[in-house]
Amino acid sequence: MKYTGKELNADPAALSKFIDAAGIPDWSKDAVAEIAAEGIIQGTPDGSFALQKLATRAEAATMLEKTLKALQFIN
Repeated sequence: MKYTGKELNADPAALSKFIDAAGIPDWSKDAVAEIAAEGIIQGTPDGSFALQKLATRAEAATMLEKTLKALQFIN
């Protein structure tokens, strides 16, 4: 995982859960796949990644909490 200083170990299949995965830029696909596989991002209820949508404060706080849990900073 890049955010931990380790190499990304992304499974591209993790992107298949997003109906708009084809629109995810190539440069970010590994990172998006990694955080999707870790459960840090879930996508929207309609199954999209919502590329052009800004995250709300609640969504950003949830992603931060999940990241801190994945890094084992919190339980």
